[in-house]
Amino acid sequence: MKYNDEDTQNIVKEEIRHNVLSNINYEQHTILGLDLLGYNKFDLERQTIVPLVFDLIYQETISATVNYEGCFFEGYSFSENFISTGDGCFQIFADPIQAFVFNINFYVTLHTYNSFRFYKNFRVFTGELFYRSCMTTGKIFSYENNYYGPGIIKNARIINRDRLNRFLIDEDTYRWFLEKIDGIENFSEIDLEDLLSILDIYPDWGRTSIFRTYVTHRTTKENKYGREYGKIKNCHVQKIGNILEKSDIFSIYSFWGKYPASWGG
Repeated sequence: MKYNDEDTQNIVKEEIRHNVLSNINYEQHTILGLDLLGYNKFDLERQTIVPLVFDLIYQETISATVNYEGCFFEGYSFSENFISTGDGCFQIFADPIQAFVFNINFYVTLHTYNSFRFYKNFRVFTGELFYRSCMTTGKIFSYENNYYGPGIIKNARIINRDRLNRFLIDEDTYRWFLEKIDGIENFSEIDLEDLLSILDIYPDWGRTSIFRTYVTHRTTKENKYGREYGKIKNCHVQKIGNILEKSDIFSIYSFWGKYPASWGG
């Protein structure tokens, strides 16, 4: 068979499409990338400790997420949707809400670690850690218990270009929030019940430490401190431009807000 012949090449390509690619299932997901800023500048000992510390922070984040925001994650497996990068990870989620909730809990846990309230001895050894995070929405596929695809590639390219500890999102994620909840800025105003309805989720229970609820907000609007219930005080998003990475152009948005511990910047 002459593989330099154009007709032969077309036949081979069609065979691969039929026998291999037809079995690949592409699905739309949201990917949350977490990456330690300046990890490559750490000395060998600190680089060695960081994967252990990240795992401790990651597991504590899972615990907080399940305990307080579990209604968004019924039937979800964190371990099966996890891609380790050593000093961070890519976590695969069904939608941007799941990624947003997990990211907040990660930053809260990281703040606890940096303020010497979580594994103090490791904190002394590593010094303060700064993480940057990125949310992208796109197609991915699984192969041999791992994930691949443009959604992950885009996330890695965006986060590698960032030089600050920011929370970045791509155009597709930005538009998802705009269409589903009238924009990211609406997070401080939306109720848990509305979010669950938008996502078509009807769990047996609804509990949250992040969002307002009908009970706390609409029945009793103010607590003794004179504030509405719900810990998200404000959310902001700003387009910071386009980046060119390996001939691909991505529109990037910076996402920041105020919770107990701020995220993004």
